[in-house]
Amino acid sequence: MIWYYITLRSKQFWRFYSFNDIHPLIGIPLTALAFGIFSYVLSTHTVYAGWVLAGLGLLSLSQLQSSGANAFLREKTGKAFVQLKLAENYLISVPFLISLLCLKAWLPALALCLLVAPYSLVNVRISRPQVALRSPYLRHAFEFNYGFRVFSGFYILYLLLLVVGVISGNYYVLLLPFFALLFFTCSFFGYVEDPFYIWLYRMSPIQFLLSKAKTISVNYIITFIPFLVTGLVAYHTHYVIILFSFAIGWVAVWGSMLLKYHFYPSALSAQIAQTVLFGICMLSIINPVFIFFVIAFLLFSFYRAQVRLKSILAC
Repeated sequence: MIWYYITLRSKQFWRFYSFNDIHPLIGIPLTALAFGIFSYVLSTHTVYAGWVLAGLGLLSLSQLQSSGANAFLREKTGKAFVQLKLAENYLISVPFLISLLCLKAWLPALALCLLVAPYSLVNVRISRPQVALRSPYLRHAFEFNYGFRVFSGFYILYLLLLVVGVISGNYYVLLLPFFALLFFTCSFFGYVEDPFYIWLYRMSPIQFLLSKAKTISVNYIITFIPFLVTGLVAYHTHYVIILFSFAIGWVAVWGSMLLKYHFYPSALSAQIAQTVLFGICMLSIINPVFIFFVIAFLLFSFYRAQVRLKSILAC
C-alpha cells in the first residue's frame, strides 16, 4: 500500500505543473536547478547553511499537510495511515538530505532524519488551520493574486530571508530571496487565460498591453519594495547592484507578460521563452551588455503581442 500511495502522490506532483500550465518536463528540471543553486549560494555565503536547509526541510513538511486530505486518507487507510505519512514525509525530505550530504553537513542531515519521524507522528494528529491571507495586489492583476494564494508560504519565507540577509551582514544572502521570488513571479505569466477574459477589455491592443504594464508596475513595487528598502538601508554601499537588480527584475516581469501574448495561446512556447528571458536578465546583472538584447527582444515581442491580440480585442 505504501508504494501505491507514493505512486499516486508522485502523479499528483507531476500534475501540479500541468495544472499551473507549466509543462512538467520544463518545471521539474527548473525546480531542481533552482533548488541546487539556492543550496550552493546559501552554503557559500552563510555559516549555518546546513541548519537553514534542515529547517526549510521541516517547514516544507508543514506546508504540504492538508487537514482535509489527512482526514480522507485516515478514513480510507485506517491503521496504515501513520506509516503512509511517514513514508511521504521522508520522501519530501530527500532533496534536502541530498543537498546536506553534498555540503557534507552531516549533523544537520542526521537531525533532519531524526526529526521527520516525531514531527510526522505529532502532525498527523493535529488539524492544520485553514488560513487565507488577503492579497495585497490590485484586483485586476489575476496573475499576481493567483500566485500569492498558491505560494503564500513562500512570500512569508521571502520576508524572513530578507531579515536573515540583514543579520548575516552579507548582501548576497539578501539577493537570494529576491531572485527566487522573482523567478516565481515571472512564472505566474506562464498561465494563459481564455480569449474571453481578454475580449472583456474594450480597448486597443496597445492600450491593453500598457494597462497590463501599469498594473504590473504597481504590483511589482508592492512585492519587492521590502527588498529595495532593506537593501538600501542595510547595504547602502552596494546601492548600484541593488537598484540595478530591482530594475532588471521589473523588466523580467514586464517581459514575461509580453511573451505570454507574443506566443498566445501556446503556454509551452511562452514558458520556454520566459525562462530564456529570465536567464538573459540574470546575465545582464553580471554583464550589462546583455540588456540591449533584452530590450531588442521585448520591442519585437511588443509588436508580436499586438498582432496576436488584435483578432481578439477587435471583435
